[in-house]
Amino acid sequence: MRGDDDQALKSYQDGIANVEAWPKSEFDEVARSYALSDLYGYVGTVQADQQKFADALNSFTVSLGFYKQAVSSDMVRSGIVQLDLVTSRLIEGLGNVSMNLTVAGDFAHALTAAEEALTIAPDQIWLQGNRANALMLLGRTEEARDIYRKYKSEQHIGPAGNDDAPSWIQSVLSDFKALRDAGFSSPLMGEIEQEFSAQK
Repeated sequence: MRGDDDQALKSYQDGIANVEAWPKSEFDEVARSYALSDLYGYVGTVQADQQKFADALNSFTVSLGFYKQAVSSDMVRSGIVQLDLVTSRLIEGLGNVSMNLTVAGDFAHALTAAEEALTIAPDQIWLQGNRANALMLLGRTEEARDIYRKYKSEQHIGPAGNDDAPSWIQSVLSDFKALRDAGFSSPLMGEIEQEFSAQK
């Protein structure tokens, strides 16, 4: 519900203001970066639920900046501070925003979202699909083609990386359908579909 989202958003924004007022010391700075990354990630999630994808990208980008500050600390490297939940929220949030921005026709920001996610999750192949889609629709055909071909033998890609996740081919073909339904197309889509069909 919109009212619930607005209330949650205000709560997270109030939390951000409170954390920004914390006194600074070495440990407090690590905790501060962690907390701000977490809170901005929640803000981005709510904004994405509200379909405010450009705003969500901005919030996730700020979250990512604080995340990288926290990751660089000895306390995180030694395991005293855990970032697993923040990491997964950022990866999934940026990935979903990337696809939604692509379908909305904002290809440049869609590419930014995918590439930001890949800076902390280079092993998440499904993000490469979002990146390739944005590159293709920005006219950077050669780069997109290379990505589509590179992962065509991969199975079970997805945020969870489980056996229920689609293969790369299934994921790309599903993306192409969504893009066409949104009114976007490229000759590369037909080319890749033909290549993938021949591989089956």
